[in-house]
Amino acid sequence: MSRVFVNGGGRFDGEKIVHLDLKGAPFKVSYYSKLFPLLSKLGATGLLIEYEDMFPYSGSLLGNVPAYNAYSLMDIRTILTSAKACNLTVIPLIQTFGHMEFILKLKEFKDLREISKYPPVICPTHKNTLGLIMDMVDQIVRAHPDMDKLHIGSDEVWHLAECPRCKQFIHANNLTPEQLFLKHVTRVVKNINKRYPKLRVLMWDDHFRTMLVEDLNKSKIGSLVEPVIWKYAVNVEEDLHPQIWELYAKVFPKVWIASAFKGATGSKQYLSNATHYIENHKSWLNIVDNYKSVIKFEGICLTGWQRYDHFAVLCELLPVSLPTLGMCLRLLSGSNNYLIGNSPELYEILHCLEAPISAKCDYYGSDVLDIVVKFHFLMDSTKYALNTLRQDITVHNLQLKAIIQDINGFTGLLPELQNLNSSGRSKISAIRKYIDKFGDIAKESKDAELIQEVVSQREQLASSMDAFKKANIKAMLTLEKSNKEDLLIMKDPETLLKQRQKRNKENLVKISSSVTDQLLSISRQLADTTKRSADTLDTLVSSSDNVVGTQEELKVNSNVISQSGKLLAKYGRREFTDKILMFFAFTFFIACVFYIVQKRLF
Repeated sequence: MSRVFVNGGGRFDGEKIVHLDLKGAPFKVSYYSKLFPLLSKLGATGLLIEYEDMFPYSGSLLGNVPAYNAYSLMDIRTILTSAKACNLTVIPLIQTFGHMEFILKLKEFKDLREISKYPPVICPTHKNTLGLIMDMVDQIVRAHPDMDKLHIGSDEVWHLAECPRCKQFIHANNLTPEQLFLKHVTRVVKNINKRYPKLRVLMWDDHFRTMLVEDLNKSKIGSLVEPVIWKYAVNVEEDLHPQIWELYAKVFPKVWIASAFKGATGSKQYLSNATHYIENHKSWLNIVDNYKSVIKFEGICLTGWQRYDHFAVLCELLPVSLPTLGMCLRLLSGSNNYLIGNSPELYEILHCLEAPISAKCDYYGSDVLDIVVKFHFLMDSTKYALNTLRQDITVHNLQLKAIIQDINGFTGLLPELQNLNSSGRSKISAIRKYIDKFGDIAKESKDAELIQEVVSQREQLASSMDAFKKANIKAMLTLEKSNKEDLLIMKDPETLLKQRQKRNKENLVKISSSVTDQLLSISRQLADTTKRSADTLDTLVSSSDNVVGTQEELKVNSNVISQSGKLLAKYGRREFTDKILMFFAFTFFIACVFYIVQKRLF
């Protein structure tokens, strides 16, 4: 049983495993011989290595998976030898459900995706899924002859039971998506146990948190895996409430926990937030102290994510985060000094002249930290903030255009159109927020070029909103036309009866009301954008004395405001017109019903 004494310089007595994520900027093989002795001195007892496409998979099925710079089997043996020399156990991590884009992004594995457009999740009911996973497991086990634990991932399975095959499977077997998750995981683990009975299998816990204890016990998952309970917030207790620990105590004989030392505060971070990660570890120590009497804690995995997926940018590099990792490991080892940079022992290990966070250190790779700190101070400026806002505006504009394109080609049902509208309005709101922030910086700097850029951004937003509105009108007309055609097509009596039951007066009223509400919402947004454009023009007149042609631009934009006012008046009258159209549509509907009844009765 693990023992933790948080007060008075307590310690975590379980295994302390450092996670090495190789999905981006993987380390040279020569770096490991420098890194492992340092980790051992800091208090680590093992490594959780997530190879992904850096492992030298081979064979007819997996031969195309390794990256161009993947390790060789000789490299793997060198890494394992270096780890063993430092008394560090190695636990390989293989993704077997979610986060499998390193394989599913490849063309030859596209058919295995749960959703064809997105490669992170593998389909659990595809006939080739288990064979692929077991081929990976076999090759990993052969390359790690001394391993006694295997981590099978399985966190953040965003798309579960969404493909037609899985939907049919859970319907035929009367399963819930959660039960399908358990069925896949237990099938994988049972196959691993059959081939390698001495292996202990670990997996992430997040999908267990909301499951019923009956489902968990029925699947016998507690005898198959050791869950790794992960949470990277500064206050773990807020998210992992007592009910979760009571659930796990009933199902699992032993558990692991997972903290973070980098890669958990944002996908674009390049400098570690040491305060956040130290607080995360202190919170975990409190959790263990509170529940050590009801559940056994085997160890802790200190995760260091390199990037969030294969389509994301890099997070903090490991050499940059080593001081933070050192502080977290010393805290777990019982250091009395919780304050950042107040550990002489850490100074000595990292060869630091000052507090480690100041980058005045001399460990292998510390020059990278020094460069990144200088880069941070350089980029922490108005220019960097503006570039970030421009990037955010551009990304959201592209996403809004994609939504408009989907609405223009819309042929589905009203609820689907409403979902597209909700996404579009969300993007419009985000773009407006970013433009407002950009405008605040422009006003403060009194830079005429920046102010003019704000005007252009607002004009682009107004244009996108107009296109959004027109796309909605087109989609609603298409939807109404489809409804009318369905109504007028003569079918057998049974089909007609079903249509009359589905398309009654209330449905027509709802559709027409939805049209009106959407148009009014877009009109209000257009009015708000117009007002903001006018405000920005006032600022432009008062602050850009050096800009030539201000009067001409003001005149052009005044015409835009005038035309927008006319558009607002026009769409204000549209509500009345819609009510008249609704009345005629209802009258037409009654006439059709009367005509059909008359034909059938007389």
